Amino acid sequence: MPEQHDATAVAGRVRDGDHVVLDTSRPRGVGRALAARDDLQDVTVTAYGFPYDDPAPLDALADAPGVTVRVSMAGPGLRDLVAAGEIEFVPRTFLAAARAPVRPSDDRRVVALLGSPPAGEAQPLGPLSAYGEALVAAADVVVVERTPALPVLDGGRTVPVGAVDHAVEAAGPPPTLPSVTPTGAERETAANVVAALPDRPTVQLGVGSVPTELGRRLAEAGDPLTIHSGLLGESVRPVVAAGVAGTVRGCMAVGEDPSFYDWLADAPVELRPASVTHDPGHLATLDRFVAVNGALSVDRRGQVAAETIDGRQVSGVGGQSAFMAAASQAPDGRAVIAMTARAGTTPKIVPSLDGEVVTTPRHFVDEVVTEFGRARLGDRSAGERAAALARVAHPEDRPALRESARS
Repeated sequence: MPEQHDATAVAGRVRDGDHVVLDTSRPRGVGRALAARDDLQDVTVTAYGFPYDDPAPLDALADAPGVTVRVSMAGPGLRDLVAAGEIEFVPRTFLAAARAPVRPSDDRRVVALLGSPPAGEAQPLGPLSAYGEALVAAADVVVVERTPALPVLDGGRTVPVGAVDHAVEAAGPPPTLPSVTPTGAERETAANVVAALPDRPTVQLGVGSVPTELGRRLAEAGDPLTIHSGLLGESVRPVVAAGVAGTVRGCMAVGEDPSFYDWLADAPVELRPASVTHDPGHLATLDRFVAVNGALSVDRRGQVAAETIDGRQVSGVGGQSAFMAAASQAPDGRAVIAMTARAGTTPKIVPSLDGEVVTTPRHFVDEVVTEFGRARLGDRSAGERAAALARVAHPEDRPALRESARS
C-alpha cells in the first residue's frame, strides 16, 4: 500500500536533478508545495493538460528557484510566462505524449496524478487523466492526489494500488475549463456544420463555444450519431440527455464547473487512453467520421493556424492534426474547421499566415465552415480553394482575399 503523506512531505522528497511530471489531471497540492521550496537545483517540471481556468500550480512553479517548467499547452494565465521565456513550450502532439510521456534520461522520474479514492486493489485514474497508465509505467516514483470530487466511472481506467508510492489527500475542487457562451456568429457556424452532416455520423465533439452550440443543435436535431473525441466537455451533456448518441468516447472529460463531475458519475461515457482515442490508424477506419476542430486563422490555401496569434503561443498542438488527418482519409469522412469569420474585427480567413505556426496542413482540410457558409476544399485547385474561402469570409474581408488569389 502507498504511504499516506501531506503534499508538503511528498514535495520534500523531490531531489535535485529530478524530472517531475504533472499529469493532464493537473494535481495541484504537490505542485504548490514544490513551488514553496527554495533549495532545489536542476529540477524539471513537465506539465501536460489543457487550458484550465486556473493556471496553478504552474504559475507558482515558474517563479521557483532551481525549477524549469515545460508545457505543451499555453492556457490562460500561462501565455505571458511562455512569451517571456519563464515557461518553456514544447510543441508536441497529444498522441506523441500519450505514447511516450516521459523523455528518456538518467533523471529520476517523479509522476504526480489526480485521481479518485481507491477501490479495493485498483487506483482509479479519474476522468482527467489522458495517459496515466503510460506515466505510471514510466515512473520511478508515483504520487496520487486523491479526491472524492472525481467520480469512479463504470469501466474506468485504473492502475494497481501497489504501483502508487505516495498518496496525498487533495484539497479543493478539481480543475475546470473557462465557461463559454456562444455568440450569434458561433451559433450560425454550428448550424452550418450540423446541416451538412452525413447520416449516422461519428463526430468529434470537443470543447469551446462552437462545440457547445454544436452539441445543443445535435441534440435538438435528434438524429442518431456516435461521439469519438479526445477531450469531452459540456458539449456532450445535451447529446447524452437527448439519447441520440449510441456511444460517447474520449480520453478525458472536464467541465466548466464542479457539477459536471456529478453528472459524469452516471453518464454513459467511455474513457480510453489517448494512445487509443488519438490513433490515426484507428480513426481512419471509422465510417462517416467527421472531425470538427477550431482555428485561430486559415489562409487562402487552407492551411490552419490553431496555436499562435501574431506569432505568440496561445494554445498547443493538441490532437487536431491526428483527427484531421484521419477524418480526411476515413470512409466517407470529412475533416472540418469550424470557426467564425472574424475574431472581433480581426479577419480569421487571411491571404497568408505570415509567421503563424501551421498546425494542420492544407491537404488534411476538407471544409472550412463559418457563419457565412461552407468552403469545400477537398480536391480543389489552389485558385478554387481561395475563391471558396473568400465566399465564407466576412463580406468586408472578401475583396482583399480575392485580390490576393489573383497575385
